[in-house]
Amino acid sequence: FHELNTDSIDFVKKHINESAKEPSVITMSHFLPNAKCLPDWKNIKKNNFQRKEWLNHGAPGTSSKFAKVAGSAGLQRQIQKIQPAMHVFGHSHRPKDFVLEDGIRYVHNPLGNPRERLMYMVSPEVDFQILWNEDGQVVGDAVIRLWEEQGGGIIGLKDRVAKFGR
Repeated sequence: FHELNTDSIDFVKKHINESAKEPSVITMSHFLPNAKCLPDWKNIKKNNFQRKEWLNHGAPGTSSKFAKVAGSAGLQRQIQKIQPAMHVFGHSHRPKDFVLEDGIRYVHNPLGNPRERLMYMVSPEVDFQILWNEDGQVVGDAVIRLWEEQGGGIIGLKDRVAKFGR
């Protein structure tokens, strides 16, 4: 499947190399480009998933199943070949916004469904996010695990799971 992108990537790379000024490129995919985009990846500086420490919440079984099918080394290589300022991705239903060591900003801003907002898996006040304007990139707050950072952490999540169910 990745081979279908080869001609387009080569075209973009050629245009970037021939451009007189620094081009602004944003790439997008439906799927997670790398494992660090997983909802439960807690520390983007770590290169190995800390299963025991990071799956310490109300739905670890569900999360670990998702981890088996998320992230794509082929997609990540294609993104790194282009070197965009930002990569916007989807699929996981959990917000993320961070810059990896490759200098690329990775953003996922799902609107979520009512239950996900109720459980604080997505912010209850979620809205559309401006990522770029006429001045360039609009930097937002870093988001790694919203439920933990803004939703009361493990205790808050376990309370909501007990109250509203999985």
